[in-house]
Amino acid sequence: MELTSGIIKVQAELVGDRFAFTVLANCDGEWTPVLVSENGDESRGYPLSPPIQQAVLEWLPTNLAAILGVGMAGDGHWSISIAENHTGGVDLDVACRWKSPMAWLGSTWRIEQAWRMTANQEHSPALSCVDLVSGGVTKLRLKVAPPARFELADAIVAVSVPTLGSHTPPTVRWKFSLHAV
Repeated sequence: MELTSGIIKVQAELVGDRFAFTVLANCDGEWTPVLVSENGDESRGYPLSPPIQQAVLEWLPTNLAAILGVGMAGDGHWSISIAENHTGGVDLDVACRWKSPMAWLGSTWRIEQAWRMTANQEHSPALSCVDLVSGGVTKLRLKVAPPARFELADAIVAVSVPTLGSHTPPTVRWKFSLHAV
């Protein structure tokens, strides 16, 4: 299934027991992969991205489309909404409800070869904004909403939330958005 908003397209494909998500950008009339979700494997004890096992494409009352999904792994239950917004971008809203604390909660994305990321601290002194660049031109901007934060490494960008051990609330939510520049 896929959702298109402006020059951004999100594809959801069932791979094994969970969905993998790919973000594409329309560059000069051609759809180019930008970000691909990294699900990891069971050896980590926690998933690198939400383990979404059921997903549907729905129309919201705002007349915008959204991919809505749910899934579980271990004693955690996840939900995700990937929705068009009125600016031609997409908003991602993720939540996890767990019974025992997890070492890490977040969404991990691999940046495809034709793209690179640059930290954008012009809009905020904290790292809450990352630009995605192709051919030397900034084309997309990824923003997080606190308390979420970015973790950057080589060709990986992760959006994570701080975990506080047993003091972490039983339901944790993180939001981020992607839009054209």
